[in-house]
Amino acid sequence: MRPDASRTIRLAARAARASESELEHALARATTHLRVQHDLAGALPCAELLAATLLRGPGRLIIDPTGIPASSLARFQHLALAIRPGHPLELGPPAENATQIAIGERDAEIAVIPDNHGARVTRGTRPAQQRPPSILGVLFAAALAAGEAFKDAARISDEHAVRHQNLAFCPVTLTTDLTTAAAVPTGWRPEITLAGIGAIGSAHAILLAGLTGPGGIVLIDRQGYAAENLGTYTLGEHADVEAATPKVRLAERALTGWRHHPHDGDIATALTAVDAGRLPWTPIVLAGLDNHDARRETQGLQPDRLLDAATGDTAVGLRDTRPDGPCLHCMLKTPAARPSPTKALTDLGIPLALAKEPGEAVVTDQIIAHASSERARDLLRSQRGTPICGLLRAAGLTDVDDDDYMPSVPFVSQQAACLTVGRLLAIQLGIDAGLPNFFQYDTLIGPHRAIAQHRHADPACACQQRAEIISVVRDERRRGPRA
Repeated sequence: MRPDASRTIRLAARAARASESELEHALARATTHLRVQHDLAGALPCAELLAATLLRGPGRLIIDPTGIPASSLARFQHLALAIRPGHPLELGPPAENATQIAIGERDAEIAVIPDNHGARVTRGTRPAQQRPPSILGVLFAAALAAGEAFKDAARISDEHAVRHQNLAFCPVTLTTDLTTAAAVPTGWRPEITLAGIGAIGSAHAILLAGLTGPGGIVLIDRQGYAAENLGTYTLGEHADVEAATPKVRLAERALTGWRHHPHDGDIATALTAVDAGRLPWTPIVLAGLDNHDARRETQGLQPDRLLDAATGDTAVGLRDTRPDGPCLHCMLKTPAARPSPTKALTDLGIPLALAKEPGEAVVTDQIIAHASSERARDLLRSQRGTPICGLLRAAGLTDVDDDDYMPSVPFVSQQAACLTVGRLLAIQLGIDAGLPNFFQYDTLIGPHRAIAQHRHADPACACQQRAEIISVVRDERRRGPRA
């Protein structure tokens, strides 16, 4: 097993309910064939991101070269050799039993197109692009396509996954309407902190580099790039493994033209540096950290908005905090305060035996009728027809809120990053007021079955008890050095 493939295999085994040895064999034999409508807006960048994601995992990738410019084919080949040295990219027709994906407006086994800030996925029908895509739509489309390929490669049953026949979703509005959100404002030069340049943070960097003009950015991460990161990150190549490239340098490389403020340390030392004036304070923080303590600690930066992205196995989540609360301490309770999966099921009114039952166990009207409270009924109504196993993952009862963290595969982390950057764009466009501050779904099920909630501040939390002091601290930091 390649070190960089181990987490993909482990994730596939858990999702497919199979042994790791069985899934290692299945993934190694899986083939994805990619066709690209090169003259469609955003299709070639989408195909490059998708190819890079697939090359980071086990299995075989073949690209149909028909119509693709020679310069683009050269970039694909460079990408393949940078991620898998000594293994040139395969070009040609699909192999037998390959999962066939088309990036473009074509009838295909799986057709994917970026559209404005979102994406469309269809099977057997022709999707139509309505607006030119942003990098947010491009990466989201690539992530959805990689997810569809993963379902086939890992042989995830229809009991545990949805193979989308006609999916449309926008990470900015969190709806199926891909036309409402306006284009990215011209001249946008944000000042932002990336807390964590890992699986999620590397996708954050790519999105910011393509979405906005060069601004000021604080980069926080204390680690160097390692072999296991090659299979889980959106940035980094085999040469970065050999050089143990600091992760903040990966982000600097992606964010060309930006004013970089790197911090090769953890959140605690970054807080000290901010208060000492050695590191700028920024009004927005995008967090993509891999443990609860660090994520809660990030609240200490006291930005105007902390947009926290999380993954767990195949689940992704967004928490959006504001100055008046709830803060991340309110929304991300310590493990002792978090209910066990068994208690969470009981609170919803779902028998534990039913959740463990093999077969088509889904949320039915009968389950909704027997829910334990009106709040539980509201949640379950929005999930009618969802497999119960998917509901648990989407609700974060066992994965996203689990302290036993395991970095996920790129298509999962990319979708988490798209949620936070989608919210960042919604803030910039002034359309965030009515959006939920808590949003989670299982990437194997889809965002159409998300848990969307408006969570409230905990009156006993420091963000409420010490609101005036926190406001003074925030104002003092605002007057400090700029990013």
